[in-house]
This record gives sequence, structure tokens and C-alpha cells, in this order.
Amino acid sequence: MALIDVNGKRFKNFMAKLYGFGAAIVILGAMFKIMHWEGANYMLVIGLTTEAVIFFFSAFEKPATEYDWSSPTFTLIAAYLLESLIPCESTPTVEPIHDDLHPIM
Repeated sequence: MALIDVNGKRFKNFMAKLYGFGAAIVILGAMFKIMHWEGANYMLVIGLTTEAVIFFFSAFEKPATEYDWSSPTFTLIAAYLLESLIPCESTPTVEPIHDDLHPIM
């Protein structure tokens, strides 16, 4: 039994919140640094340390599932969805407003 279940739902939820918190601190620290306000160094150190911890733990997560985008099933589903969005038979034709326009336009 692992000490921390890095593939569990609670851990992923916690890490997402921690990642957002660390990113917010880094952004605020950068703004403080640009504006030359006090506390910028502490904010950057805390935020970047938080991000480093997150990246360390994310190295132990199970890799994301790779999908075969060239599979026939995916191709058929994509073709069906595109056909329902943009029917090929009823493509409207646009008549030019002025005859003096260049033919490419």
C-alpha cells in the first residue's frame, strides 16, 4: 500500500488546487517584482517552490491514455459529427454583389 495514492481522485483534486495556488502566488510575485513592491522575493520563492513540489509528485502519476486518432471508429464518428454540423448537400452558393470585382474575391 502506497503512502500517497497519486492516481486517486482526492490527490488529483488537491494537486489541482495546489497548482492553482502556486501559479497565483508566482503571478503576484512577478507583478510585485515588476512594480518594485516589497515581498516579491518571498512570493516568488513560495510560488516556485510550490510548483516544483507539484511537478515532483506529478512525475509519479500514471501517464495519460494515448488514443489512436487514426482508428476507423474515431474517423467515422468525426465524419458523422461534421456531417451533422456542415451538411455537404446544402452548401449555399454566394452570388457576387458587383460584377466588377476581381474573380478571386
